[in-house]
Amino acid sequence: MEESEMNYYMKEQKPRIEKFLKYNYNNIKSVTLTQANKNPMGGFSIKGYVNENKNLKISVPASLESDIEYVNGLADPFFEKNYKFPGQDTKSVSEIEAEEKTTMSSSARMSLWKEKYGSKTT
Repeated sequence: MEESEMNYYMKEQKPRIEKFLKYNYNNIKSVTLTQANKNPMGGFSIKGYVNENKNLKISVPASLESDIEYVNGLADPFFEKNYKFPGQDTKSVSEIEAEEKTTMSSSARMSLWKEKYGSKTT
């Protein structure tokens, strides 16, 4: 695996990393990815931080064969304090996207209903 491949993948997957963090945590304003490092198991990890604060580190397990699903390495108390769903597991990016699709479908159905019947209910 070439460094250029890892860097391309890192840029390509940044929107998924942002989606995971912004869905599961409050107060995520920005995500900065800094490097991709090979690991002994054949994959690699992407390192970075949030909110322009290098102390708010993130680590993302990655493989060129699949899309990013989770972000790890959220050890700073900021992440615990800002977690949106205490007592529940984080949702993967695929779960978030499935939920968004369902929500969008419901919105689309509501728009069609309003078009057909108007916005007043009896």
